Amino acid sequence: MVNIVHLDSRQFHARLPDRDKLIDEDLVVKQVKSVVQKEAVKKINALKETLPPGEFAKGYDTLRLWDCLALLNDVPVIPKGVLAYIQHYPIKEGCSPVNLEPAGLVTREDVETGKVTVAKLESVDGKAGATPWMYAWHRNKLVYDNPLDRGHWLFRHRVDFTKQAVHVEIVGETHRAYFDGQWVSGDTAFCEKYRLAFGDDFVDIQGDSMYWEDRGLFVVPKGDASGCVVGQASSYFDEYDTTTSRSRIKTNGHLRSSWSPTLRQTRPRPFNACCRRLRDAPRSSASASRWNWTGKAVCCRWSRRSLWKHDRPPDRNSQAD
Repeated sequence: MVNIVHLDSRQFHARLPDRDKLIDEDLVVKQVKSVVQKEAVKKINALKETLPPGEFAKGYDTLRLWDCLALLNDVPVIPKGVLAYIQHYPIKEGCSPVNLEPAGLVTREDVETGKVTVAKLESVDGKAGATPWMYAWHRNKLVYDNPLDRGHWLFRHRVDFTKQAVHVEIVGETHRAYFDGQWVSGDTAFCEKYRLAFGDDFVDIQGDSMYWEDRGLFVVPKGDASGCVVGQASSYFDEYDTTTSRSRIKTNGHLRSSWSPTLRQTRPRPFNACCRRLRDAPRSSASASRWNWTGKAVCCRWSRRSLWKHDRPPDRNSQAD
């Protein structure tokens, strides 16, 4: 839609000689925008009187354009596009938003009765990382994504995850290992499950790994050997905002090959195990790898001069104490 504004030539004067610009153009543009704004609000108010709440809420983009979102403050419907749901396993987005998908209309009754819970989350790329996102995803919470007026009724019911942290508890940890890659690295805690608690509520997760941002720790429950958790540690965008998705896929494969034997509770050959763990590491660095050979915490390190700095692990056929 194009708005055509006719200016009174007795009040507004063009600049000579071409008269293609107005005198004091900036001031005139502000004045014209103010008048058009008032006319738009008058028209929108008339529509609000005649349309059902759900139909009026469909004009969210128009209300946002004309800066009159306050007209939604007493409407018992949240427009489509304001809220979003987490559509899949959350990862660091970088320059490519992929975590959220717009949700449909949500009624005030659904929010006030607790049928729908709305969460305020900072980006996965932020300080808290993926932890609150994993909790919200497993609890099927909607995310506040696009703005409403400050006086909207939704803010009295929104749960703010930026002001209260989600507590992490690792349950049934078996051992730890270290992964050193070109894009991501860190300790890995293998466990039965982990628990995310927020206030009095908690959720136990067994099938999806999580990168614990505060600790720099990969938390891997027994039900996940996909390696997708590397996407929570890095967005794989370089300094030119170019995605390096091939590096992510390559790292996923390295993690799957190195973690899967541990998740299957097998004891692979020492040299092969170290090679799998170090395959993604830069060739110029001497990297270290820890591996649990017998079900206990036995530390083994690799160097270029010799395979082991410590004693070799027990023979594959020997029985662990």
